[in-house]
Amino acid sequence: MPPRPSTNQQRNLLNVSRALVGFFVVASMGIVTGFVKTTSYSNEVEFAKETREQRKNFKPHRCNDRLEDFIQVLLGEDAHTWRDARPAARCLWQCLSSKPGLEPSDPYFMLMAGDSHYISPGERAAQRAAAASAAEGSHHTAQP
Repeated sequence: MPPRPSTNQQRNLLNVSRALVGFFVVASMGIVTGFVKTTSYSNEVEFAKETREQRKNFKPHRCNDRLEDFIQVLLGEDAHTWRDARPAARCLWQCLSSKPGLEPSDPYFMLMAGDSHYISPGERAAQRAAAASAAEGSHHTAQP
């Protein structure tokens, strides 16, 4: 016979269950009331046409590379999760809290030059220079 869960474990399980049910209730109400837009397609071709048009205008988040590096640290086979998780999370947080164009230029923990999310140090420097010149240009135009 398996051991009986403690009251603290039961309380945690109950809280998690309540949170999940609450999420599904709120999501369902959003769909029913029309607050959340839902679209249905009659076939895959219509879906593919619409999403292709949407992807043309898609621009990834400026910290997408840092998020991918953090995920690779957590899930990568050759990652040292306990050693690298905190510094990778710190780099991700610095990127998210920085101003656009001033993202940290710290080296990646897991991303390599061939990965699709990799941004080379030269590209990062060019982005910083462009952001600095744009900020300087807007600063000069604001003065009479």
